[in-house]
Amino acid sequence: VDAIEVVLKSTRIFIGYPMHSGTEYNPRGLRSCIVDPSCSDDDWLVAHASSSKRSQFNQNRNLIRKVTPGSIAVVPRPSSGLVYCGLVKGPFEIVDSPLWYESYLEIRAKQGRAEVDGDSWWHAGDISQGWEVDEWREIPYSKIPAWIRRSFFGRSTYGVVGKNELGQDPHEAMLRILHQAGRAVRSWSLSPDIAEERMLEDLSPTSFEHLVVSLLQLEYPAEVWSHVGGSGDGGVDGIGSTDQGDLIGLLQCKWHYHGGDCFADDVRVRHDDLRLYLATLQTNTRIGTLRNLVHWDRSRIAKLVLKHHDRLPQAMSMRIGTAS
Repeated sequence: VDAIEVVLKSTRIFIGYPMHSGTEYNPRGLRSCIVDPSCSDDDWLVAHASSSKRSQFNQNRNLIRKVTPGSIAVVPRPSSGLVYCGLVKGPFEIVDSPLWYESYLEIRAKQGRAEVDGDSWWHAGDISQGWEVDEWREIPYSKIPAWIRRSFFGRSTYGVVGKNELGQDPHEAMLRILHQAGRAVRSWSLSPDIAEERMLEDLSPTSFEHLVVSLLQLEYPAEVWSHVGGSGDGGVDGIGSTDQGDLIGLLQCKWHYHGGDCFADDVRVRHDDLRLYLATLQTNTRIGTLRNLVHWDRSRIAKLVLKHHDRLPQAMSMRIGTAS
């Protein structure tokens, strides 16, 4: 159930998955029937031993230990183009009698989940455990750095965003966004340095792959370059061929290159006339020395983005080039 209305009106963030204490469900007295996941270790061990031992209970407890006043709660809503952000005001709590309980039941009914709440459902537990935030701020989705955005689409319903491969701190990055006056408009630029900076901010591993494949196609218009595979699979990300289908090039993209011979296990690289491309956004190690390997580092890629900016959709979205 999408409970965003409750989240926004209550100025709270919820984790769900309440652990039942063994007493009768009481939606107007939840602290009497839900085990507090912020309790002492001794109390937790006793309660957990008699529970269903779902791993989600321990995940809740681990998350609670990481969230402190001043932490930034982020609720992504890609379908509306927005991200809601708020500063956590205080410690974790179980709201004993949520004022928004009836509203939540109405939302469930509107979304086709009109079960009568009771001991089999514990719906009040969905919207009782969590933290209060100071206020919800609407942030355009495009303003969130890609290395933070990519955490929004994992299988988990919640989690903590850690530092990225470059050591950038998500809390510091989000604070800068929250402190911006209004919705700052990004200006167009033809600066190579700004192009590099925006690639680091905007490109996820997958969008980086698509960008490089597009650049190869623009650099070699007589060839056919296609994106293949998936981000993080360690394999080839792009294939170049002739109009007749003959293989002429392979591409691997590394958002952060940690070393290693990227094409070492690919039998296709034995062909002397096959071009190999390694594209990296960030690297602090030696690049492999394969005979026919061409390395496109961030500086070179930025120059190519500027060269082809008028034909490159990714350049337009990063505001690299000139406004038409």
